[in-house]
Amino acid sequence: MCPHIIAIDAGGSKTKAVIKNTETLQTFELNAGGASLSHDLSRACLTINKLVEQLVAKADVVLSDCVLVCGAAGAGCENNVETLSSYLSSEFLGKLITTDAQTSLYGAGKGAPIIVVAVGTGSVAMKLDENGKETMIGGWGFIAGDLGSGAEIGRQIVTRVLVEFDKDNSEFDPIINEVINLIGDQRQSILDWLKAASASDYAKLAPVAFAGYMRSKIAKETIHAAAKDIEELVDSFSNDQHLPVAIIGGLSNQIKLHLSEKLQQRLIEPKGHAVDGALYLGEQILKQKYIEQNC
Repeated sequence: MCPHIIAIDAGGSKTKAVIKNTETLQTFELNAGGASLSHDLSRACLTINKLVEQLVAKADVVLSDCVLVCGAAGAGCENNVETLSSYLSSEFLGKLITTDAQTSLYGAGKGAPIIVVAVGTGSVAMKLDENGKETMIGGWGFIAGDLGSGAEIGRQIVTRVLVEFDKDNSEFDPIINEVINLIGDQRQSILDWLKAASASDYAKLAPVAFAGYMRSKIAKETIHAAAKDIEELVDSFSNDQHLPVAIIGGLSNQIKLHLSEKLQQRLIEPKGHAVDGALYLGEQILKQKYIEQNC
């Protein structure tokens, strides 16, 4: 059997998985809900494993003919990676569990030097330099990081809205009632929402902020702060002002509109997405195995 590559992009809100025949280039694709390793590790392992089983069945291949590359949110934690790796079969021809930031980096540039900022539920910036060295900035997760992300935008919106809610000042800004209708209109219901809310729940409020940008002071200030955070992520790579920048993720198109002209001049369209990056890394694994076998 010719080798197949299983490529998985496991994010906080959704998971995409592809299996590719490296000879015929035929592919099969499946989608599932979020499988972030940092949100619900057990459920993420189940989701990813189920997708692998379904893809292998669709392609009618065995695991020993497959290279698996899984780029997952939360894979920056070694314990999470070890847990997922032990949960998955050991029969793969090759297996790489890495961050979704790394697969996004190789998807956007296809191996060329580039800076990539992913802006979705969370946020992270990565650079691949001319020497093939990778550097990551951010990616600390919702509690201490994810600046400029959908989750952080949602959290800032909720914080600002609750300040006015406490003052019984719903007329201060048109976005207040919209948010209150989503998280609860009484103190106890709001507390219940806050107690249960995940990063994904906060990120669901980001579209409210973007939609209200032109009419809401709270929304405008929050979006401007998020854009500044994204700019600072890029500026953290201070010695690489010549590298092109790709903004990717579910909020990329919206946040690009609010970036400075200087940064916008450096922006390029990504060559691919995280799954494309996982496929690229899978191809590199196969090439290395071929070299080893023929040395």
